[in-house]
Amino acid sequence: MATDLIELGLADLGEHFARYRLRSTSAERVVQASLCRYGQMSPVVVFRWQGRYELIDGFKRLSAARSVSGLVSLCARVIEADERTAKAAIYGLNRASGKTSELEEAWIVHALVRE
Repeated sequence: MATDLIELGLADLGEHFARYRLRSTSAERVVQASLCRYGQMSPVVVFRWQGRYELIDGFKRLSAARSVSGLVSLCARVIEADERTAKAAIYGLNRASGKTSELEEAWIVHALVRE
C-alpha cells in the first residue's frame, strides 16, 4: 500500500467516517494543549473518496487543530483505499493502540458486514 505525506488545509479534510468514533471533549483539550506546545507530532491519515480527502485517523487532532489560533493545515498520510478498506483501517489503526471502545468496534464491524 503506497503512502504519501502532504499538507492539507483543515477545511479540506472530510469527516464522513467520524461517525465510527466517539467524541471526547476532554481528550480533544489534551490534544489541543499538545498541538499548542509541541505542534503536530504525527500525521493524520486520509484517503481520496468521492473527490476529496476523507479522514480515517486523527479526528481528535483535527478537532483540536480547529481551535488553535493560526493553525490552518495538518500534515496527512495519504493511503490508497476504498470505502471498505478505509473502515477496516479505522479499526486497525486504533486497535493496535487500544484506542477503540467496544461500541466503536461494533459500529465498524456492523458497517463492514452491511456492505
